[in-house]
Amino acid sequence: MEKMIKVLLFTYGREIANPHQSEGQPDTIVVEGLARVGEVVDITRDYDLQRGEDLGAFFSDEDRKKVEAGTYNGVDSPSVYAARLQEARAAIAPADDEGMGIEAGEMSAEELADYIVEHKLNVQDTVALAGDSTDIDEINKVLDAETLAMQQKDAEPRTGVVKALEARAAEAG
Repeated sequence: MEKMIKVLLFTYGREIANPHQSEGQPDTIVVEGLARVGEVVDITRDYDLQRGEDLGAFFSDEDRKKVEAGTYNGVDSPSVYAARLQEARAAIAPADDEGMGIEAGEMSAEELADYIVEHKLNVQDTVALAGDSTDIDEINKVLDAETLAMQQKDAEPRTGVVKALEARAAEAG
């Protein structure tokens, strides 16, 4: 039965094919499954279902629908939405060799600033927005975007971003 996990971590048994099958051995064995808050998992063993219900480890069907619709507002909603957002970001994150998937040339400084804030880019990822560009205008656009992004947060531009991009601009110029 599919259940959405309400607690930080929930362990349950999962049946898998026995990798060491031999005569007299069972066809399947039970291994530990680990589910995190906000995950939807298929709990197949009655023991695990009952234990989860007793512990209050599952969202009700009604609350699950609210979580999935983004309307759930229980006391634990911040942690549930944060966990689900992190899981979604991990699922769509580019591989290390794919970069951020965008190029500064395609966006204005304002759009880049919004992207930096929305995706909570770290220093390295922000500098990577300039790509391998040796175009001073492109490098300066990312610098401007950093300044605008930090203004949205009432903060100063990050030193690591500024120094890295200024060094790149000096090499290009």
